[in-house]
Amino acid sequence: MESKMITKRKDPKYNNSPEYNKMYYAKHKSEILATIAAKCKCDLCGRTVSYQRLNLHKKAAICFNHRPTNPEPIKTQED
Repeated sequence: MESKMITKRKDPKYNNSPEYNKMYYAKHKSEILATIAAKCKCDLCGRTVSYQRLNLHKKAAICFNHRPTNPEPIKTQED
């Protein structure tokens, strides 16, 4: 029993060769570096971290330890 693998034809428009990657990086270098260097504020703890590492920061202990605690108890609706 021979099964033939069906492969999707690659569109030449979406070339992922090393040459294409180098040309893309050279063309968009300033935009890529600006995105990496951008600083943003964590909405959970208020620390300033780079945009690239924000998701990793939110899972880190430093973010958990610096989150503000809610001093007011949650109000329940009583009838």
